[in-house]
Amino acid sequence: KRSREYQRKTLAIRIYELHQQQRQRQHNFESRDTITPSSWTNGNDWRENMAIGVLDLDMFAYPSPSDLIETMEKYILQQPTPTTNDMDDLKKNKQAHSKKFHAICSNGIFVRVKDGKYYDMRYYDTYSTILLPNHWLYREPKSKKQKKKGEKEKKKKRNWQGMTDMNQSQTFRYILREGRRRKAFPYGAVDAITMGGNTKDVYEYEPLRVRSCFGGLTLYRSDVWLNNYDCGYNAYHEGDAEFTSEGYRHACEHVVFHECLRRRMMGTSTDGAEDAEDGFRIAVKPDMMALWHTV
Repeated sequence: KRSREYQRKTLAIRIYELHQQQRQRQHNFESRDTITPSSWTNGNDWRENMAIGVLDLDMFAYPSPSDLIETMEKYILQQPTPTTNDMDDLKKNKQAHSKKFHAICSNGIFVRVKDGKYYDMRYYDTYSTILLPNHWLYREPKSKKQKKKGEKEKKKKRNWQGMTDMNQSQTFRYILREGRRRKAFPYGAVDAITMGGNTKDVYEYEPLRVRSCFGGLTLYRSDVWLNNYDCGYNAYHEGDAEFTSEGYRHACEHVVFHECLRRRMMGTSTDGAEDAEDGFRIAVKPDMMALWHTV
């Protein structure tokens, strides 16, 4: 009889291989520049002006198409380079690029329901998520004996960065809290009248930058996903051992891929980003939610 560890390892390898096959086919098809007229992309490389969505097919619900398009246009796609040498236009263009990301992950959640009355929303995909600078959210499953011992201690453990280890409910609230921003209204009094005189208590969510994430659905800028072909879901590196589960004996395939992109793009000043030492920019969008399941 095959052990659970063997089954987990085999499943992980199959998932990595399927991701790589998918990427290979997409790369073979879209590497042909003739498929996209330059007139669609203002003469620039079309890969910088398009996004590719990578998603799991076992989700209950996904973000709406309009939400994905808005996210892609606002946070991923490049802004056309100004044709003039006007310093204000160039400055605005650089500021716009500095807010762009190479990838945006959905906020993947699952919901717990008790007696049809109580519900608790939890962040699901901790295995693929690493907060900056390198706080991995995954927590190894504990036995009943270990859980009882932990309840007796009632002591919050902190990692070397001083961050409290969070459970999935706390992580969900953390992402919402950290991504919440007071909404800016550029038209002042006109906006105040439209909002009934109150614009102070109107909030919106901005992407929360992380080191790695997935969430069930992630949008990548096409050139990042296609061009860096020396990176892959099975491009293991000795540094990935830090994010390896004792149960699966493998690092998450998304962590492997993102860590490779981070090393590959290290030291490149991309999109006008101030933090040029880390060229790969990825974030979780708190209000772009995908639902795994309800229990």
